[in-house]
Amino acid sequence: MISFLYSAYGFRISGLCLLTLAWQASAGIGQEISAPADQVVVADSSDAKPQPFPKELQKLLDQATPLNPEKTVLLNRDGGKVLLKTNVACEDCPLEMLVCLSQTKEHESVLALQGKAFAIHAALLALGLEPGSPATFSPTFKAPEGPKLDIFVNWVDSKGKLQRRDVHDWIRFTVFRYYSHPLPSAPAGVEFPFLELRYDKFNNELIWYGPMSMEQKKQLLALCSDEQYQAGIMKFYEQSQSRRMTADFVFTGSFHHTDPDSGQKYYAAESGHVICVANFAAALIDVREASSADSGAQSYEAWKGKVPPHGTPVVVEIIPATP
Repeated sequence: MISFLYSAYGFRISGLCLLTLAWQASAGIGQEISAPADQVVVADSSDAKPQPFPKELQKLLDQATPLNPEKTVLLNRDGGKVLLKTNVACEDCPLEMLVCLSQTKEHESVLALQGKAFAIHAALLALGLEPGSPATFSPTFKAPEGPKLDIFVNWVDSKGKLQRRDVHDWIRFTVFRYYSHPLPSAPAGVEFPFLELRYDKFNNELIWYGPMSMEQKKQLLALCSDEQYQAGIMKFYEQSQSRRMTADFVFTGSFHHTDPDSGQKYYAAESGHVICVANFAAALIDVREASSADSGAQSYEAWKGKVPPHGTPVVVEIIPATP
């Protein structure tokens, strides 16, 4: 496989890439049964059937060369991009990933990909990129570093029209969470619970859950004229509005792990951490900021209504950003 990648595509692969491919090949990684090239397997659904792959998306892939047996990681060298053949795994959930490997993190990833992460790493190296470094958390947090990447998603909508969007349009800051505001005592005349509003008498806090509509804000402001209460309602409204993700994606490169018992070397991103929106040391691609993966406190969520339905075939474009 190493010689095939080296000779067939006509580019020079760095020593790191060759080493990566070598230990992956020796471990037999990447040899699982693959789906037919014209189908996409819907992840995270035991009774789902392969969906026909739209011809409009296939045209994008026809311009590129597959780098793995599943034909889900492709290199368009002339176009300066890496293409991933994926499907929507989760359209409405707290996120740790944008893209995970199939049968790993589908419940917290927008897209799932059949294949191995090391093929994406190799493709990025082939474009002339060198990985930076993953996030570190001790003794203090250090944000991920690496070459900036632009990421676009392509799919066919319900009307049969080809769509292409910056992937940031699919991800928003989490709005389905709890918001709190200090308040010395329960506001006079307000009976709790009211809508999603609560008062925590033990911590002296006003609490709200989820996005607040303009109509709800008007109802809540009309309940009590206390200035601190009014300030809390206004804060809840402002903080709970949908805001598009803005963080940059960077090629961090994950890391190699050696099993202390067997001595076998592993590429950490094969745990599923392909393109992350929460910080992980294992991330192949991460966001260049501090982003939480803690349960119930994730920084980001899939933007319901903008992400197409579960199972939709999607071609992801990964492009080195122009300096």
